[in-house]
Amino acid sequence: MQPNQLKLGGLITRVYPIRQTPSGVNIARFVLEHSSNQLEAGASCVIKCKMFCIWVKPTFQLIPEGVHVEVSGFVSQNAKLQLVLHITEFLNKGN
Repeated sequence: MQPNQLKLGGLITRVYPIRQTPSGVNIARFVLEHSSNQLEAGASCVIKCKMFCIWVKPTFQLIPEGVHVEVSGFVSQNAKLQLVLHITEFLNKGN
């Protein structure tokens, strides 16, 4: 199996209605906006990105917009060939 792991922190800027699988498992979907300064080749770079996230979990609290979180998981692409982060770990950092 090839490595596929991503850790990202940011602000939840959009939350979509919760869906359920046919077996009743909840699927949360939201957009995570990341902004940071990173060093690349010795120079500071401003990094910004938006990531569509999916969190499949039997039970969880509703995720509000405007909350800072740190998530990790694996990436895939959807039917529109956009990257999607499938969350395996979720940490609420507050407002």
